[in-house]
Amino acid sequence: MSPIVATSTVTCTVDGVEAELDGRPTDRLAHALRAAGHVAVKVSCEEGSCGACTVLLDDAAVAACLVPLARAADRSVRTAAGADRAPVPAALVDELACRGALQCGMCTPGIVASATAFLEALDHDGLAGVDEDGVRAALAGNLCRCTGYDGLVGAVVRAAHRVAGE
Repeated sequence: MSPIVATSTVTCTVDGVEAELDGRPTDRLAHALRAAGHVAVKVSCEEGSCGACTVLLDDAAVAACLVPLARAADRSVRTAAGADRAPVPAALVDELACRGALQCGMCTPGIVASATAFLEALDHDGLAGVDEDGVRAALAGNLCRCTGYDGLVGAVVRAAHRVAGE
């Protein structure tokens, strides 16, 4: 006889809209988001190594494959699909596209989430931390097998300058 595993509904905000995610409290947030139709969240390594599943949980970049569903209760989750709803990620997505910085798209949502967290945390008056080293550090948890990262880094730097009004 198999054990009885209780499922529950977790209420949170996903991309600015109240959502109910179903599953066991220990299910992975990435799987619950995808099951609820948020397919911009990619699932790849399932061990927090690749960054494809990165989302913003209360504005902090996290690997959704490592976050138990229960930790999302009453919190804000932003995926790359919500990127056009705020100035920072919208500028970022535009720069990534203009520079042809992405190719296959598997890593794209995670990179957008990580770079958004980085850009939103900056002091936009002085653009402190916006150099190649700072951007590379911010994207260190995101693996991309198609690009050499130069285009990605350049797009994030340019997006920072756009957001700062330069």
